[in-house]
Amino acid sequence: MLTENVGGSAGAIDTFGSTVSIVDSTIDGNTSSATGDSSLGGGISSLGGTMVISGCMITNNTADVAGGIFVAGDSATITGSTISSNIASDLAGGILLDNEINSVSDSIIDGNRAQTAGGALVFGPATSLTNTRISNNVATQDVGGAVIYGDDATVLDLLTVTGNVGDLIGGLELNTGGTISSSTISGNTGAGIEVANSYYGVTSIDAVQSLVGPQEMHDPSKTLVAGPLAISHTTVTGNSREGIVQSIRRPPVANQPQASAPSYPGVVSLDHVLLADNGLDDLAMPASARWSFIEKPVASAVDPSDHNITGVDPQLQPLLFVSDTVSVIPVPFGSPAWNAGDPAFSPPPEFDQRGLPRIVETVDIGAYEVQELPTVPTIPTFAG
Repeated sequence: MLTENVGGSAGAIDTFGSTVSIVDSTIDGNTSSATGDSSLGGGISSLGGTMVISGCMITNNTADVAGGIFVAGDSATITGSTISSNIASDLAGGILLDNEINSVSDSIIDGNRAQTAGGALVFGPATSLTNTRISNNVATQDVGGAVIYGDDATVLDLLTVTGNVGDLIGGLELNTGGTISSSTISGNTGAGIEVANSYYGVTSIDAVQSLVGPQEMHDPSKTLVAGPLAISHTTVTGNSREGIVQSIRRPPVANQPQASAPSYPGVVSLDHVLLADNGLDDLAMPASARWSFIEKPVASAVDPSDHNITGVDPQLQPLLFVSDTVSVIPVPFGSPAWNAGDPAFSPPPEFDQRGLPRIVETVDIGAYEVQELPTVPTIPTFAG
């Protein structure tokens, strides 16, 4: 246990160019305080090398950037850990990962706070976030949950993104291609998902400076080119602004170089996605969609002829807690989203977000699959 330390570089653990594993540890109440440059990593700061964090509690730490964990190097792996109640005065209240390989799994990022990216900022060409809860994080000026910069290898699977607060984007800002699957983005203050895709050929230095202005960052920095983003078997509902929207946050600082974003339709594809009950339009950007439920799309945003359902209330139930890393929005019997998916669908995925079979009769739309079939009452017969 490392508690209540104050460091000039990192609050508790500071590494450079090393391979480090931190296992079953508590890092709590530490402060990173630097003179001149921004302090990095209130709990952990790692530059270069490889960092593995497993089964840890990273809580109540403070820094200018990355209140809980800062890792910039070859790879970062976080598994089975809780990153909560950390504070960054500028950027990334919980974690900032800038690596060739980033992996976060079976973890909780909750209740962190920053000016921008209250929960997390993750940058890297090979990034995966799986079976992880991003909840109740707060950004006073920008994205409440997480900002992801990646490319077409990015994998976001089995995510629960709920209760985060941002001024425009509550849940996720995605400057990435790749996939989102079997996830629930619900009850965030701001948009559920912003697909920015406005930084092509961007580096992590560009990314950070576009969010919070000029910063002293460490080279080398990876360069990413975002590609198409495929969203499937996912529910986006109950967010205070749009469900999915394109590029609504404030523009980058005036002196920040920026490559032009290519304009091509279908940069986002939706497959068995449930979008409903958001405060503004449920889908507020062009997208190709099939077998999806979109209660309030903007005009001509989606083609109803590709088995999509629009303009109908799905009659969803409230958010249901399943486990430490999973919450879902149940689809009730009789909902227009129940048994409304592709009759020819076959796995993957084999399971819904809860780990239950994905197909019961006909596949449902969204992250939740109804398991119990309605009971047919038995009519008694009488012998006369």
